[in-house]
Amino acid sequence: GAGLNCLLIYLVLRFSRKSLGSYKQLLAIFAAYDVYLCVLHAVVKPKVLIVGTTFGVVGTHDSKVSISIFSASFTVPFTLMIIDFLYR
Repeated sequence: GAGLNCLLIYLVLRFSRKSLGSYKQLLAIFAAYDVYLCVLHAVVKPKVLIVGTTFGVVGTHDSKVSISIFSASFTVPFTLMIIDFLYR
């Protein structure tokens, strides 16, 4: 995942046309943030727990802070998309 996103960043920054405008930067931002999420996933190593109707995520480090950061990090791409749609 992270390697392909690094390749995407390189291709977008090196070979994309100027006519893409801000979409070029948006692609690069999404790819860079996905690299961050891949690294974060490798560090936290989350495990999903489902008990009845309750859903939870635990990490291997038993740190509430690392799980909180991991869970909150997945909201950023949605925020970026909302900002992009509102901007247009």
